[in-house]
Amino acid sequence: MINVYSVLEKIRQMFSFDNGQSANIMPLCQSAAAEVGNAMKTGADPSDIRLIMLAAAIAYCRYLVFASVGEGSTTNYRAGDVTVTKQYSEKLKASEKIRQDAYLAARPLLNDENFVFSSV
Repeated sequence: MINVYSVLEKIRQMFSFDNGQSANIMPLCQSAAAEVGNAMKTGADPSDIRLIMLAAAIAYCRYLVFASVGEGSTTNYRAGDVTVTKQYSEKLKASEKIRQDAYLAARPLLNDENFVFSSV
């Protein structure tokens, strides 16, 4: 099984998460680690960085989806003359690309998902 704490640590490294945010993303790390663990080929090493990266990318994509729903697609913060705008749509697109790249890297370690049955 993929180590959930390895997934969380990878998210902290890649996306600059702090300890306060870690509690929010831990359930998503657990879910993603289980999902990738269930898709692993027999004999694949659960500590392989490609699998950990995939689980981290899946968890982060889901985190952004939940965050965008909770705060809306655009959030503005104003302090005097300075306004900061968060746009989740751009982060979601970037995180989806990271997830796709991580999947392509980990694909040799995962069971086939698609089968075609046809007559000959």
